Amino acid sequence: MVAIPVSLAAPMRPDISYAETAAPPGTVPMWGQRGDFTVNVGDMPVHIVMDGLIGVSAGMNVPAFSPNVVEPDKPFLSETGYRSFIGVHANLVPGLTPDVFAREVIGSYIKGECRGKLRPVKQEYRERY
Repeated sequence: MVAIPVSLAAPMRPDISYAETAAPPGTVPMWGQRGDFTVNVGDMPVHIVMDGLIGVSAGMNVPAFSPNVVEPDKPFLSETGYRSFIGVHANLVPGLTPDVFAREVIGSYIKGECRGKLRPVKQEYRERY
């Protein structure tokens, strides 16, 4: 992550460091970068929005991320087309990338919390996507 010097007289603006250090849209970020990209979990495409490790997330060893539905007319891991994963605890191993991490967390969630079954996205939420 790039350190951005901030004048002590300047107001705190965490959005500046997020914007300047974010990965380009559609690109898997490096650890600690904000980014958005798409992964496939099985046959299901999932749009991932990953937070950086700045501010509230700074004390976590992995960033928070949110899976969003890509194909709202097909089953997804939530009825709203959205899910948030904050404070996921993981042992990071060399070579693990943010996209593989997100895919594994989602796969584990589907097997556990969803008992292996995806859910249809409710009509009221489909229009948002």
